[in-house]
Amino acid sequence: RLFYAFPPRLQARKPLRCVSMRLPLAGICATMPPDMAQSALRTVNVVAVLILNDEKRVLAVDAPFKFDGGWEFPGGKLESGETPQQALERELREELAIETRTGRIFDVHHTTADGKDFLVLFFRSEILSGEPKTLECNAVAWAEPNELSQYDLAPADMEVARLLAEEQ
Repeated sequence: RLFYAFPPRLQARKPLRCVSMRLPLAGICATMPPDMAQSALRTVNVVAVLILNDEKRVLAVDAPFKFDGGWEFPGGKLESGETPQQALERELREELAIETRTGRIFDVHHTTADGKDFLVLFFRSEILSGEPKTLECNAVAWAEPNELSQYDLAPADMEVARLLAEEQ
């Protein structure tokens, strides 16, 4: 079970009482002020993947319809009834024509864009079969983690890239 802590700007609030609830994203429990509980139920749940090849290069995609056409780690939104792992494996099949095995969560981010809240789970995964193809993106790239700062990555992805580079 994963316990999610809200960003510092939200933690600074001093509520009189809090509500514990299970978020729609499988396995996540959170304690939050009551007025945030409704917002949490409307949060868009997203999964993204970190796939490293044998040369320790990480996979990134140029997604034309996401984040103003910038680069990002592959993934997408959860559909109703899916676990994060199922959603990630489906997205990678649909977008890149690869079969993967989802590993452990690498990082979790909460972000706001276009007036919506997004909860993004970044997983480590490995390719079981196939080579990434550009089915729903302009390009794919295998990059050294420390080279990712040169890509126009989505903000949450940039932070995860920094953490990955520090780990290498």
